[in-house]
Amino acid sequence: TTNSNRLLSLSELYEHFGESPKLLTEIRYKTIRGLPNAYDLKGNFIQTNSKFSEIIGYSLFELTTKTVYEITHSEDIDITKSFYSDFIGKGNERAELEKRYVHKNGNIVWVFMSISLITKQDNSSDFFVAHIQDITQKKADEELIRKLSKSVEQSPVMVVISDLDGKLEYVNSKFEEITGYAFAEVRTKNPRILSSEYQDQAFYEKLWETIEAGKIWTGEFVNKKKNGEEYWESASISAIIDSHNKPTHYLAIKQDITAQKLMEKALIIAKEKAEESDRLKSAFLANVSHEIRTPMNGILGFSELLEEDNVSQNQQHEYIKVIRKSGHQLLGIVSDILDISKLESGQLRITNEVFSVYDLFHESLLIFEDRIKKNSKSITIELKASADETVFIKTDRLRLTQILQNLLSNAEKFTEKGSIEFGYEISNDHLHVFVSDTGKGIEYENIESIFDRFRQEDEAISKAFGGTGLGLSISKGLAKLLGGEISAKSKIGVGSTFSFFIKIEGSTETPLVNQADNDNNMQFNGEIILIVEDVKENYDLLHEYLTSRNLTVIRAEKGIEGIEICTIRKDIQLVLMDIKLPDINGYDATIAIKRINAHLPIIAQTAYAMENEKQKCLDAGCDDYLSKPIQFKKLNKVLAKYIN
Repeated sequence: TTNSNRLLSLSELYEHFGESPKLLTEIRYKTIRGLPNAYDLKGNFIQTNSKFSEIIGYSLFELTTKTVYEITHSEDIDITKSFYSDFIGKGNERAELEKRYVHKNGNIVWVFMSISLITKQDNSSDFFVAHIQDITQKKADEELIRKLSKSVEQSPVMVVISDLDGKLEYVNSKFEEITGYAFAEVRTKNPRILSSEYQDQAFYEKLWETIEAGKIWTGEFVNKKKNGEEYWESASISAIIDSHNKPTHYLAIKQDITAQKLMEKALIIAKEKAEESDRLKSAFLANVSHEIRTPMNGILGFSELLEEDNVSQNQQHEYIKVIRKSGHQLLGIVSDILDISKLESGQLRITNEVFSVYDLFHESLLIFEDRIKKNSKSITIELKASADETVFIKTDRLRLTQILQNLLSNAEKFTEKGSIEFGYEISNDHLHVFVSDTGKGIEYENIESIFDRFRQEDEAISKAFGGTGLGLSISKGLAKLLGGEISAKSKIGVGSTFSFFIKIEGSTETPLVNQADNDNNMQFNGEIILIVEDVKENYDLLHEYLTSRNLTVIRAEKGIEGIEICTIRKDIQLVLMDIKLPDINGYDATIAIKRINAHLPIIAQTAYAMENEKQKCLDAGCDDYLSKPIQFKKLNKVLAKYIN
């Protein structure tokens, strides 16, 4: 300093001591080394100390050639300039600043600066004096703490810290999100506020025993949210240890696993259902095998007996009855299997028609009165109808009959004594139907499962009473397809009541369309029928029936032959067209014949029973459709409709 106790700048030192670097260096190291760092208002260093030199990596002499801004981090230069400008403008004598310098090696150095402004005698600003402390490690620690804090706060799992008594001191936002509790609501509370009482006291005693022993406890809780909803969580709980290896707090890392638990439960249920389905399928196949072989045994066995020479006419009639009954039984089994397949694949379609609801129920009454009589059962059957035969409805007559007769069949099968009652009522465009019996009844826990496919209440039932176990499943599917539902009530030893409803397109006391009755014994006048059929037995059956009605029958074994006959002969009045033929199929044969004679009625007759088969036949040009085995009642209707 000069005699006036003023700090000299480097240029002033040169003026006093000449241009001797050696002398200048000695002065700096001897008199300025322990002094604070000082720089003028433009940022030129007036003096620096060795500590700052160590922090920044530049020698004392190198710093004399640089300004404060040259060694400041580029992002902090404007901040530093603004700081000094405000400092001078406000007339502050002292201020503090944290900023970044750039070390000579390129590393960033954080410093804390305590800065004083030195003024001249006229109180104008002269230069700055700064005490500088390296806080790089402190900043790194703070950044690490910030990252850890953010990681905990933003963690996808719940983080909970409690004191040694279990009182909560911290929960993160995930905890608040899952439980519905805000931190302020649970602060100092015990975690038992989440308890659902799913875990017993022994569970918690084992938990505390583990963590107090310094071990990590892992397990699962069923806890309760603020809104009362239960949820599953997986947790890991351990002690937080201080520098003396003593526990100070407990840390719990918890994850909501409710979705996982629900999925596991669903998978278990699905697995059990799959195993049950496999078991039921196996039982079903064994049952179907039995059900098919039983009527086949009757058909084949009695057919052989008919061939014997010593069979009387009465015996022949009895054998034929057995064969017919067995054939219907076999057809019913095949129909059930096809129906359940079409229901599950969505291929079964509804065909609505107008009919007398009373007639449908009365026909079923007559059928089951006859069945009860033949089975020699001491039970009565009664129809209770709220509408008489003058009421007509519009829905699928075939499917309604199928549901009703499935339920009546079950009632007759499982009722040994007492009565069967069934009936219907119409209200608000719905038909409501019930079937009650005084049979053996159904266990309460089995009521829902009896509507499952392949399922009977007890597998022993199929052995005692027969059946495929598909009837109720089909009925349920048909009721739903008709816009309704089916349900059951039952009591063991008292009986059962099955109820269902379906939607109908209104009801009226007069038929909406003409209802034609056909005489099953009608006779014709020698009209010519062409049967296109490659299977001799099928042709022989139709030939016998049609000729007995005074019709003339000719045959074509192949599709092309049928086309040729229709080309030559103009007197054919109707064609019965098989669809599966050995050369071209019945669709193509129909198209060709219609080109020859567009007005010639062609009736498809096919063993294909899928839902879209009828439409395919009609699209090919067929006028009507008969499915095999052909029922003569339906054949009569076709003959009456298309033969003049």
